[in-house]
Amino acid sequence: MTADARASAGDRRLHWAMLLRLAVVCALLGGTIVSSLSANRSLDSFTPRLLVWSIVATFVLALASAPLLVAGSPRTLRVTTAVQIAWDLLLATGLVYVSGGAGSGFVFVYGLSVLAAALLLGPKASYVTLAAALILFGVMTLLLSESVLPPPPDQSDTSYQLATGDIVYSLLSTSLALSLVALLSSTLASRLSRAGGALREAERARADITALHRDTIHSLGSGLLTTDLDGIVQSCNPAGLEILGRKANAVVGVPLAELLPDAMESSDPAVRADTTIVTPTGVRVPVGFTRRPLRDAAGKEHGALVAFQDLTELVRLRELAERAQHLAVLGRLAAGLAHEIRNPLGSISGAVQLVREAEGIDDEDKRLLGIVLKETARLNELVTTMLDLSRPRPPERVIFDLAALARDVVEVARQGSTARIDTEGERDVEAFGDPGQIRQVVWNLVKNAVQSSGEDGRVVVRVTSSAEGAAVLEVLDDGPGIPESERGRIFDAFYSTRTHGVGIGLALVRQIAESHAATLSVDSGPLGGATFRLELPPRGQPSRPSVSQTAH
Repeated sequence: MTADARASAGDRRLHWAMLLRLAVVCALLGGTIVSSLSANRSLDSFTPRLLVWSIVATFVLALASAPLLVAGSPRTLRVTTAVQIAWDLLLATGLVYVSGGAGSGFVFVYGLSVLAAALLLGPKASYVTLAAALILFGVMTLLLSESVLPPPPDQSDTSYQLATGDIVYSLLSTSLALSLVALLSSTLASRLSRAGGALREAERARADITALHRDTIHSLGSGLLTTDLDGIVQSCNPAGLEILGRKANAVVGVPLAELLPDAMESSDPAVRADTTIVTPTGVRVPVGFTRRPLRDAAGKEHGALVAFQDLTELVRLRELAERAQHLAVLGRLAAGLAHEIRNPLGSISGAVQLVREAEGIDDEDKRLLGIVLKETARLNELVTTMLDLSRPRPPERVIFDLAALARDVVEVARQGSTARIDTEGERDVEAFGDPGQIRQVVWNLVKNAVQSSGEDGRVVVRVTSSAEGAAVLEVLDDGPGIPESERGRIFDAFYSTRTHGVGIGLALVRQIAESHAATLSVDSGPLGGATFRLELPPRGQPSRPSVSQTAH
């Protein structure tokens, strides 16, 4: 229990004690008034008038103390309570005075004040109140016996004339009775204080355990939800809400089968499986979950506990591992091909060049030999690309002008191409990367766009810079585009959408993009075909590499 909670509990106890006090005062004084009136006294006589004014004064004091009891500090509350008890002692003295003095039957009212002091202010206050009560009662008794204080004018003097022995007996018995009340009430107050302290410690420990439990659940990186026996969700932690893409009010009360489709299919008490959920925004998220019975301390099952995790990163790493294994096989194959093909290609190219330059070769034969040389060069380029893909080297990054590099590549690509290749965007765009590898990326993307758009197609190479300082390269074409169903595999090695494509050019593009921590994406573009977009992060601010495909 916190300090505020303990103070609140103390305030409530004090408020109830004050209300009980008012009720007791009204009952005692009101009963005495009725008794006085039944003895043929008028309401204007001394005793009823004194009692009425005592009741009025008590209520006035209570109303004046109410603001202090509601909003006062702990010290103010103790002072106000002490004033109330002091007033109660005066009321008790007045009540004893008008009801017979030393022979009054209302002497026990002093004991109520002593008990209230012990419960509200502590054991020491009960002894102070006892001393004050005995002094007031003894002084009043002594003044009445010596006729210094006259009896009430509306009552008979004979009821106040007691023998010395009776007075001594009354004083001794009252002192003994009040002392016993003080002793018992102080003992009770001490035990209550110790019990209250132990209770507060237990409540504090329980609150700490509850807070630790709550903080643990909220701090989990995995989703955690509970259901009842019917499979209706009862609670879900913040990580689970984030994975599900929902708010708490959209989860609690919903059947578990709507959130995790396969979680309720098995009747086994403990289930471990994987599934795919669809968030309200349409995002598909792979999820692994474990469902176990939720039992109470007695072992009775009253629901299920479901822990689940977002497997998106795990699936991505698994795909990366599969691709790495695929590339390892490709590396071994490429090394063998390079050894077996490159040397014969060099021999064929040299021999064809010699034959082409020999005398007596007509123009048609030269044209055919030129085709052989051109295809030989293409095969050599293919082998070189395979070697680059199988033996990636770390980029040697420097600051360079991406716009100038793109213009150089476009100039080379225009030679021997009937497609229209244009450049757009900013004139100077600073980029941070390996110029040689980025040149390979631009060349592969432009060549891919030219092949997709056809002989009379159009290709646009656009270079800009983003608001965050990243260098952005976009290659657009007006070809048939890439079907959405194939965009997830377009960057895989040996996968191609063209009849004569081998499928390693875009795989090399992705490999270089990932080594530069760049973002590579493909979507449909304004020219009607595909748009490839490469975003190189600025120096000192690398982003997480990603490959995505979207449609507009």
